[in-house]
Amino acid sequence: MRLSWRLAFLLPILVCLASAQDENLLYHTCSGANYTSNSIYQKNLNALLSSLSSNKDIDYGFYNFSEGEGIDRVNSIALCRGDISQTACQRCVNFSTTDLPQRCPTRKEAIVWYDNCIFRYSNRSILGSWEQPAYYMWNLNNVSDTNLFNQELDGLLSSLRDQASSGDSQKKFAIGDTSYAIFTRIYGLVQCTPDLSEVQCSNCLDRSFRDITVVFYGKQGGRVIGPSCNFRYEIDQFYEIPPPPSSAVPPPAIAPPPPTPTIVPPAGGESDKVRNIIIGVVSTVCVVIMIICIFIFLKLRNRKAKLESKYQEL
Repeated sequence: MRLSWRLAFLLPILVCLASAQDENLLYHTCSGANYTSNSIYQKNLNALLSSLSSNKDIDYGFYNFSEGEGIDRVNSIALCRGDISQTACQRCVNFSTTDLPQRCPTRKEAIVWYDNCIFRYSNRSILGSWEQPAYYMWNLNNVSDTNLFNQELDGLLSSLRDQASSGDSQKKFAIGDTSYAIFTRIYGLVQCTPDLSEVQCSNCLDRSFRDITVVFYGKQGGRVIGPSCNFRYEIDQFYEIPPPPSSAVPPPAIAPPPPTPTIVPPAGGESDKVRNIIIGVVSTVCVVIMIICIFIFLKLRNRKAKLESKYQEL
């Protein structure tokens, strides 16, 4: 009896711990005013969360959903890391729609960052504008040559910033690496929410890069996450290489039918000689047949004449 009571007590805790391990939580914040239970805002929020978690049409990792009108309108953004699969993206977004409301109950504004995605909702407009970075993480190990490392890192992140900011309305994301020392490379990842313009994305990343010399100076790795953009760098590869886009395989070509053989008559004098021979043979045969026919005709005529004379004598 005592054992079953302990199991009943521990089971909910174990379930919560198991679910929390589904996604690697980085940070979350709750802000804004409170909403009351069963209010219109909560109903709109629940409808939005349901629509987001059940959506299967979006396959590029960026979700922008809204529900309701006026002061009860709920706006949301979800963004998956650009190098993960669609399956991993949907799993992270679905998890966030359940996890975040539990972390920020009754709050009208909340945001959560996981390793694979971010999710936020608010009663204010959050689309089309960038906001300041929110959280910093760094590697505890130091590099051997800080000046050289920062020089190479600055070049890498500037190149990735330009690639990401020039992306389209579905993805603003870039990954890459550069050489730092013998057998050592620096790997970088940058990303913006694709609702930002090219200038907004570039400005957001530049603001985040400024913290490298303040927070990450001389560190082998660092990471800045924010509502609008984020970046990370390490001396070990931490991102996945997306597969190249699949190209349609053309159907096998149907072999043309074999050409119909044509008989080409011999050219020049050989043709004339053959033709003359054929004409001569045909003419001879015709003459012989004609002679035979005349001979038979005369033979039959003579025979008939003899028979008539014999009948006259009788």
